[in-house]
Amino acid sequence: MVVADLDCSVGITLLFVSMVISTVADAQHHNELGCHSMEFQLNDLPRNDFNRCAVVPSKQISKLIAARVSEVLLLLAMKLEHDFHMAIGEAEDNYANNSRLQRKALLKTKPVLDKAVRQVCMALHPRAMIVADLGCSVGANTLLFVSDVVNTVADAQHHDELRCHPMELQFFLNDLSGNDFNQVFKSVKQFTKSIAASHPKGVALPPFYISGLPGSYYTRLFPCQSVHLFHSSYCLHWRSQMIKDMDEKMSDINGGNIYIAKSTPPSVVKMFQDQFQKDMSLFLKLRHQELVPGGQMLLTFLGRKKEGVLDGDLSHLCALLAEALQALVTEGLVEREKLESFNLPLYGPSIDEVKAVIALNKLFGIDHIQLFESNWDPYDDMENDGMCSSPEHGVNVAKSIRAVFEPLLASHFGECILDELFQRYARNVERHLAEDNTKYSPSAPHCFTHPHTDTERNSDRNKLWMVSELQV
Repeated sequence: MVVADLDCSVGITLLFVSMVISTVADAQHHNELGCHSMEFQLNDLPRNDFNRCAVVPSKQISKLIAARVSEVLLLLAMKLEHDFHMAIGEAEDNYANNSRLQRKALLKTKPVLDKAVRQVCMALHPRAMIVADLGCSVGANTLLFVSDVVNTVADAQHHDELRCHPMELQFFLNDLSGNDFNQVFKSVKQFTKSIAASHPKGVALPPFYISGLPGSYYTRLFPCQSVHLFHSSYCLHWRSQMIKDMDEKMSDINGGNIYIAKSTPPSVVKMFQDQFQKDMSLFLKLRHQELVPGGQMLLTFLGRKKEGVLDGDLSHLCALLAEALQALVTEGLVEREKLESFNLPLYGPSIDEVKAVIALNKLFGIDHIQLFESNWDPYDDMENDGMCSSPEHGVNVAKSIRAVFEPLLASHFGECILDELFQRYARNVERHLAEDNTKYSPSAPHCFTHPHTDTERNSDRNKLWMVSELQV
């Protein structure tokens, strides 16, 4: 059941939601209707403060709704995770200005996305194709994905590849509640004008609609079998929780490291690995429930080429940041207890680890994996490559990492240390690059998978899932 609240505003917005849910719950309680999942779409002009709607805690929602509505699936932000988002605002260090690596990954996977979109169109012929971008973040990259899908459908329809009725597109842009959805929505109007102006004359654009969906992709986000295409880029290396949340007693034994390093005890390494297996299994199970039979999924995330857990460049990048933090501890600028209790909720898996999770869950089979690598410096390998000096390489890497890690670091250590921390980090990276000339080693791949569930028993339910894991 899809419910739209037009001109939702803020404040008492969720009162309407609670009334609808309570009504449905009451009807179900009296056996007046069967079990229904519910999806609420809150609509207003771009200037509305959607961020306030997105961060309503689940406890506050629960107070508005009768106790028996646990029978109803509420597709809203169900958890307040305000510290876990990319750096936002107008500052030079924000994510929108420092997401070139992520953009390069989108460009590399564009041919795979094009293939996935065309296969969904030709196999399913949906009148309205539902597309979800999980971990959309903010900035030009968010709508680059949208434009790629729109242009692919337009081209396919123009060349009569679909051989069916005109198609509409509904995009759901998903991220945690701390994401700046206001900025995303404010950019939609200009984006719509831009894509129309740049589109070839004589090729009609399909109607498309864009909605925001705050919430964790480690929870249910959509009704069963409702999404035709899932996409996620540069997100699934993030875990659902930090190490300290798993076991407070274990949080101080990583020797001042913030990720897996040479001095990390095997017990802590196993905790990172176990959390990856748990999260990935959950993610696959949830998306399997939400994907339309015959739908597809394309994922891109950081990984590592070799099996050794210390061989990934994610370990090297985090070790250099930990080194900068340890220097601040030595100088009394950061409390040692603060550092020892901090571990980044990350894990870059090997290909075999990804395969093992998929095999264990018996939901998907792997068709293909492609690896690619990129320089640490997002501006390296561009047209004017070689113009940057070594110090500039360090600064560029530090800016790209700060745009991603800053909110988590600020929440734990405070904002006052950030400038000094990343100046030191830039120097550490500069030194490392001068010694090793490092590239992001692997990569992670375009991995195409299909589900085992009913596929072998029922050929009418064939699906092709596309997974792409990238280490840049």
